[in-house]
Amino acid sequence: MKKLLYMFICLISLSATAQVSRKILVEEFTGTWCGYCPDGHYILGNIEAANPNKVISSGMHVGDALTIPYTTAIDANLGVAGYPRAAIDRVTYSGGNAFVMSRGYWAGAVAARLNVTSPVSINITKTFNATTRVLDVTVEYTFISAINDETRLTCLLIESDIPTSQSNYMNTTAGSPFFGLGNPIPNYLQKDVVRALLSTDNWGDANHPVTVTAGSNYTKTYSYTIPQGWNENNVKITAFINKKIGAVPVPSTGTEILNAESIQIIGGSTGIDENNADLNNIKASPNPFSDITSVSFQLNKASRIKAFITDLTGKLVHRLVDEERAAGSHQIFWGGTDENYSKLNSGLYFFHVVGDDFNSSTKVLLVNN
Repeated sequence: MKKLLYMFICLISLSATAQVSRKILVEEFTGTWCGYCPDGHYILGNIEAANPNKVISSGMHVGDALTIPYTTAIDANLGVAGYPRAAIDRVTYSGGNAFVMSRGYWAGAVAARLNVTSPVSINITKTFNATTRVLDVTVEYTFISAINDETRLTCLLIESDIPTSQSNYMNTTAGSPFFGLGNPIPNYLQKDVVRALLSTDNWGDANHPVTVTAGSNYTKTYSYTIPQGWNENNVKITAFINKKIGAVPVPSTGTEILNAESIQIIGGSTGIDENNADLNNIKASPNPFSDITSVSFQLNKASRIKAFITDLTGKLVHRLVDEERAAGSHQIFWGGTDENYSKLNSGLYFFHVVGDDFNSSTKVLLVNN
């Protein structure tokens, strides 16, 4: 009983000791009919390049053939009045004094948002069968801090490089990257287009209680058949935790996005591709743990593997294994220490297993006694 009580106290204390890397979700409201939208696409591309692996784009098409009910509903709720416009994590940026803002304010809003600590970490794994085109998605997320507001899990599929005709008012603007390309631009490649909502509600799935305590961990699975017209090599899964306060949330105060994550369905830094998977059934146990945990997994063929631990910022904290392993079942142990075998602080860590043709990870929660 004392050990359980101590574990609970340690979990509460995680909010003060652990930090989560934030990724910014930029919901860009756009359309193929919008003559100034190519300039918005260009500006957002530069923001992504300046903040590698920190910005996730979500192309919310409205009023064209790429529009879906989800993008129409969010556009209406957020009160988008002009295009291109963008919501940055669905919060107001004081520099632009706006919630859904024009393109001149996007870079400043992203920079300001990156300084805000996130209370939740997100991990996505997936399998994709290239023959049946069935995609199975697992989203695992952990609240590092207690949350008293209602929050939801939203999961989307986003496709890039979709060729369309694109209106271009920048055609005669000297210095524009779109100068002289014509209006409209034929075979324009649309980036990061929201194609499907996997969640059952526009504001996300109520997959966890309204009030959550620090250390609370939740998992949600989705399955979707990728349409034949989509290029699966250009499709990614994007998941985020957002507030949903009220039956019809009030923008900014009731819709804030707390964190986001994204991976490609083919390849990607997380997860396993079923059609060429060489590693299956990765699982950590016990989890949470205090003394020692292990990751078990199945190799479908012999491979040289590396196993290592990183913290929530991605910093390497302990190298465990770098060796050849035969096909079959395997288990790798970790005692919650750094490379000098000093005990680490309580918190969330990532246990990685990397081989010739796979790269997978799972989260483990260390709770010191």
